[in-house]
Amino acid sequence: MMMMMIHEQETQKPWFPIERKCFNLLQQSQLHGRFSLLQIHAFMLRHAIETNVQIFTKFLVFSASAVGIGYARKLFDQRTHREDSFLCNSIIKAYLETRQYPDSLSLYRDLRKETCFAPDNFTFTTLTKSCTLSMCVHEGSQLHSQILRSGFCADMYVSTGVVDMYAKFGKMGFARNVFDEMPQRSEVSWTALICGYAKSGELDVASKLFDEMPEVK
Repeated sequence: MMMMMIHEQETQKPWFPIERKCFNLLQQSQLHGRFSLLQIHAFMLRHAIETNVQIFTKFLVFSASAVGIGYARKLFDQRTHREDSFLCNSIIKAYLETRQYPDSLSLYRDLRKETCFAPDNFTFTTLTKSCTLSMCVHEGSQLHSQILRSGFCADMYVSTGVVDMYAKFGKMGFARNVFDEMPQRSEVSWTALICGYAKSGELDVASKLFDEMPEVK
């Protein structure tokens, strides 16, 4: 929902009444499931509303949960222009939320090869979580390299995800390096590193970091 709000602010394009009606129908469809979504899809096709990226993306997200990620992916693949960051991030996150972590990573690779999709902080935050939950160590290291090249290592949320990823992998040297280079840290960043050291058996280091952690105001 946060991505939806940001995307609306960036586009600043007024909607036609028929588009607003479709959006409202999608809001209501959460209560009615599969059949309602299929009806709305027919409505979208009839009125050529699929060209509205925000509405199409919302439909895609609801489809993934109500009908299945396979159906949502089929709709996504049929789309001519797939490089919109909001659209791509949403389908990547849908794979994460349906626990199909390797598929989120393979989709990302395909998008980078086949489209002009430019990953952002939302993309990398989602993908680091996918690597962490699937324990994809090699893919996680590759992803970190891409984050460094893309300049998103300064983003607190992205770097926190990388710290947590390396900590879960047991690669505490890498986790500590990323943590030390963060221009800004959150309680989550500190906790990820502390838990990583504790899990690795380095209790003295974990205790020392806990004492150094700033108090939450």
